[in-house]
Amino acid sequence: MLECALIVLLLVIAMEDFKHRAVSWFLFPLLLAASVAYTFPRLTGEAFVANVLTNAGFTALQLLAVTAYFSLRKKTLVNLTAGYLGEGDILFLGNLCFVFSPLNYCLFYFLTLSGIVLLVLLRQAVAGAASDKIPLAGIQAFVLVVVLVADWRLERFACENDYWLTQLMPL
Repeated sequence: MLECALIVLLLVIAMEDFKHRAVSWFLFPLLLAASVAYTFPRLTGEAFVANVLTNAGFTALQLLAVTAYFSLRKKTLVNLTAGYLGEGDILFLGNLCFVFSPLNYCLFYFLTLSGIVLLVLLRQAVAGAASDKIPLAGIQAFVLVVVLVADWRLERFACENDYWLTQLMPL
């Protein structure tokens, strides 16, 4: 039942972002509650808190780096939500901190952002015009649906645990 609620929430976020390039604010607290209810029972309290804090720290560093980049480029302090990144995108990234272990979070973050950049470049090459708004949260929500289904179906994979990833890495 919880899994279904999580999937429905993510699909609603994706559909709203694709259609309106915005997401209703009330979906984010619902997603947060569903994410915590899904992940917390799968970990010890200490591991859950460590995952969330590590992911939140990584996200904060990324947002600071992007702010610094655009601020240096514009030679004035910029507000990321004023034309660079939507508030919903930031809230969605915050919600992801509660779903993933640190390595899984970084992998999801970098792969989805890389894929989105490639899609935007491909679209720009085909259509010739750049879109000023990218449904970042929507695309990531859709990819998260796929990842969660893999989490439920594959025994060796778990969103909240880095074990499967560390087994792939040579020592």
